[in-house]
This record gives sequence, C-alpha cells and structure tokens, in this order.
Amino acid sequence: MNPKYQDILYEEIMSICPEDDIDVTYDHIRQMPYLEMVLNETMRLISTVALVGRKLRKDMILKDGLFLAEGTNIVLDLFHLHRSKKIWGPNVMEFNPDNFLSTNMKNKNPYSFIPFTKGIRNCVGWRYAMFSMQILLVHIIKEYEIKTKWKLDDLHYKMKITIAYHNNPEIEFLYRNKNLTK
Repeated sequence: MNPKYQDILYEEIMSICPEDDIDVTYDHIRQMPYLEMVLNETMRLISTVALVGRKLRKDMILKDGLFLAEGTNIVLDLFHLHRSKKIWGPNVMEFNPDNFLSTNMKNKNPYSFIPFTKGIRNCVGWRYAMFSMQILLVHIIKEYEIKTKWKLDDLHYKMKITIAYHNNPEIEFLYRNKNLTK
C-alpha cells in the first residue's frame, strides 16, 4: 500500500541490521525510530481493537456538561478516535509515519493514540507486543518487498472484539534477493 515508506523502513533496517542471519536485539530496535513510527501509524489506521468498555470508578462531568455517574458503563471508540480529523488533521486517512515524529506528537493529548489503551487497565503486555511486532517486521522487511494493489479505502471492517475484514486484501511477498530461490 505504501512502497515509499516501506523503502525508507528497509533502508533504516539495513543500516542497523545488514547481516543475513541476525538475532535482532532490543539495542537494535532502539536504533530504529522509523520502525516504531510505521507500526504506530499502522495501528492508528487499522486498529486491532475497535471498541473498549470501561466502568466509571467515580462520577465525572464531560466538557459539554454531561454528567456520568460512578458505575456507568462506557465504550471508547478507538477506531474513530484514531481517525479523527480534529486530532490527526485533514489528511487523516493517508498513511504517514511522520504523524508520530516527536514534533508532531508533542501538542497532542496523550490519549489521542491508545492502541493498547491507557491508565490502570491498559494492556499489560503492550511492551512485549510492540517488541515482538518490531522484531517480526524487521525480519519480514529484510527478506521481502510487500506489494498490493489494494488501497486503505478498499478495506471494509467487521467490528467485533477485534477488527476483522469483510474482504481479505491480496498481498504479494516478493523476495528481495533476486538470486535466492526458496
């Protein structure tokens, strides 16, 4: 979907991990800020979890004056939060890892991007999940160029506990080393 950004990511990965059979470490990952930006932008546009339920532990009054009593069940709509033009600007539906540059994030509310939620009920495994995704993506991008004719607008979702697709996108994995046959 985004070959320009994939090429930038490939260059970053190869500058840190050029060896073929490398055990990617935490130190390697820390040297790849673009990798985290790409994953964050992916999770912003294609959340794994669309909705999160919570029960209020105390009374609260929203900005518009609406009163919510302690014990009220609420639902947080992460899918639309991460696609809000108010937060992410007029090009909200364009994949752009630069959304996660520190200069672009510094004035955003810390709750504007919460793929693992936040607070006392956030995902306890979020660091492990991020590290695992980063290692996996390093190995995939080193080995393959990923291609598809699909656009983000072509994806249609089923909202369940996790997001699923009505139609699975067609994706090609092309070996980067043309002399290699597997």
